[in-house]
Amino acid sequence: MFGRLPGGGKIEKGNQLPDDEFSVLQGVPSPDFLDLTLDHGLREVLRGEEKSRADQATIKGLKEKQGIDSLTGLLAEGEVESRLDKLITELNFVGEQRRSTLGAIMVVYLDLNDFKQINDQRGHAFGDQALVIFANRLRLVTRDLIFRLHGDEFLILMPIANDRTISDEVSKGIFKRLQAEINDNLSVEDLPISAAMGYIVLKKGERKSAKDLLHEADQKMYENKREMKLGSNGRS
Repeated sequence: MFGRLPGGGKIEKGNQLPDDEFSVLQGVPSPDFLDLTLDHGLREVLRGEEKSRADQATIKGLKEKQGIDSLTGLLAEGEVESRLDKLITELNFVGEQRRSTLGAIMVVYLDLNDFKQINDQRGHAFGDQALVIFANRLRLVTRDLIFRLHGDEFLILMPIANDRTISDEVSKGIFKRLQAEINDNLSVEDLPISAAMGYIVLKKGERKSAKDLLHEADQKMYENKREMKLGSNGRS
C-alpha cells in the first residue's frame, strides 16, 4: 500500500509518517517532514549556513561584552561616558609624584548626512556598508578614541598634550584639518557621503561633566549640519 503526498508523490506504507507530521488542514507536509525529504547535500549546506549564523551571533555577543560595536569594530556607545570621565579626571589630576600630561580634551561629534535617505533608497545592506566605510576613514585620519554611537552617529575623544598651546584658534585649526580629511573624496560605490561635525574643547582647570561635553558637541554638530544644508541649497 502507498500513501499519497500532495502533488502526486508516493511513500510506502512501511515508511508512512504519523498523521501529526502532516499539516492536514493546509494539505502540505510539515516543515519537519520537508526536512526529511531534502537532498542530503542541500541539508548540509543549510546546516552550514545555520552554524555560520550561530557563529556570527556568538562573535557579535563577545564583541558587545568587550565594548566593541559589532558592525564597525569601533568602541561602542556604552563605553563613551566612562572613557571620557577618565580623561577628565586625568586632565585635572595633580599629585605629589606626577602631574597630568594632558592639556585639553577635544570631543568631536559626527553624524552622516542623509543617512535615512541612503537606507530608504539603497537598502540597509548598503547603509551598513556606508557605516563601515566611514568608520574605516575615521581610523585612517586619527589614532584617538573612536566610537560608534546609535545609528549613523560617531564620536572622537582626542586628548591634547600638555606641551601644546591650546588657544581657541589652535583648537579650530585641529578641527578644520580633521573635518577636511574625513570628508575628502569619501564615497560608497557611486554615492558620495559626508558627515556633519561639531566639537567642544575642555581645557585644564575647566569643570564640566562628560554629559555636558557630549551635549555641547552634539549641538555644535547640528549647527554644522544646518550650515551644510544651507550651503548645498545655495549651490543648487
